[in-house]
Amino acid sequence: MVLSLTTSLSSTISKTELQDNFTSIQTKFNGGIDNSDIKASAGIVASKLAAANEYCVVTLETRGESGGIAATGIRDEVPFPGLEGEQNFWSLKAASWVCTDVGTASTARFDVEWGEYAADGSYSVVETLINAETLTFPSGGGTANSKQCTVNEAAVEFDASLSRVFRLTIDTVHTDALSDADDPSAPVYLKVSLLLERQIQA
Repeated sequence: MVLSLTTSLSSTISKTELQDNFTSIQTKFNGGIDNSDIKASAGIVASKLAAANEYCVVTLETRGESGGIAATGIRDEVPFPGLEGEQNFWSLKAASWVCTDVGTASTARFDVEWGEYAADGSYSVVETLINAETLTFPSGGGTANSKQCTVNEAAVEFDASLSRVFRLTIDTVHTDALSDADDPSAPVYLKVSLLLERQIQA
């Protein structure tokens, strides 16, 4: 809505002219400001917006095996693009897991790493976001369960040149967990979902 004011006032300003101008100003600033009032180069920072953040969910997964969780090490990886200086960093706000076969006791544990591969192919951990999370045995029996994770480290920072990845690894083995071969009619899996937050990009 355009703000229109009477500028060709009488030599002696009348009450009506003055009142009309004040009414126009009041109307403009009482809910009359719209997109047309803000120039393209205004440079308004995202932190001043009512909804200043954006969110992303990343899910890591491992399936059941005949030998269960018999060895530590990698189970899944998801590459996550973004370069330093071009994109804002993410922060891990929350995480949760679901597993259809946690085993017979609460001894199986997993980690979620934020890592990178160097040019020679070697992998290194940047941050351990979730450390030794337990696949808790349900108090009511059965083998399926789901829980919120304890977040060990929230920073998910990009590198200037290297691609980084989320990695699901086994921290502590338990051969009774994820112990059945994968069956489409009764799937056996562990899934871990990460909720990421960052300020909206320009």
